[in-house]
Amino acid sequence: MPYEFQVTQDSTDPHTLADWWAETLGWQVEPSDEAFIQRMVDTGHASADETTRHHGVLVWRAGAAIPPGGAARLAPGAVPERAEGKA
Repeated sequence: MPYEFQVTQDSTDPHTLADWWAETLGWQVEPSDEAFIQRMVDTGHASADETTRHHGVLVWRAGAAIPPGGAARLAPGAVPERAEGKA
């Protein structure tokens, strides 16, 4: 589904942040397609370093998304360092 807009939020732990937002808002984190991710790694289209496990599930390290079923979605994304604000 195309979204009218997406709100991103930098995080050093985007999957935990996605869990928090989903629980707080009563939404669901988009499920991970482990077979697709593994196939991408197996065929060389992605590296194992681009993945991680969250609650035992293979996920993209870069982030997660929480679609509310409407026109917008939240997408916490990985950043390498902690920051208090943007310059």
